[in-house]
Amino acid sequence: DASTWSEHRLVELEGEAFFEVEKGERFTVKTPLGNVEVLGTSFNVYARNNQLNVYCRTGKVKVQTTNDSTILTPDQSVVYTNNEKQKKNKLVKRDGWNKGSYTYNESPLEQVMGDIQRNFAISIDLQSVNPQTKFTGEFNAKDLDTALSEVLWPLNLKFEKQGNRIVISK
Repeated sequence: DASTWSEHRLVELEGEAFFEVEKGERFTVKTPLGNVEVLGTSFNVYARNNQLNVYCRTGKVKVQTTNDSTILTPDQSVVYTNNEKQKKNKLVKRDGWNKGSYTYNESPLEQVMGDIQRNFAISIDLQSVNPQTKFTGEFNAKDLDTALSEVLWPLNLKFEKQGNRIVISK
């Protein structure tokens, strides 16, 4: 609400956003999965499918969930899945997406394919493969075929285009 912005400095988020906050008063990003408080920093927040991933590029952020509180400094990240801390300090750098570059470190295939779906406005069928298969690497979002190859080739998976739908298989 713009009328209370100066008093509360609160943004509600479901999805993903990158923020650059000038030094000054406290700023809070509230997600259904936890809150991120900052003071003069740049950071990325991903809050989808019961996963909260916060990456601090500069400054310092505090991530607060129901069960945990974590302080992040530059180039640190934290991942919570179903409100349980999965990892901290193991870099999960998600701030390149707004420039078309997506980077992953042991991320589930369903998350990676979700990013491809949203970026290219297509539908992806993962029924023939394990959606929890871990992927470490990156893809560039300029070309769909290249992006799919960059993710699927290292996992020994194939894809088939069926109109606006992509079917992933072994």
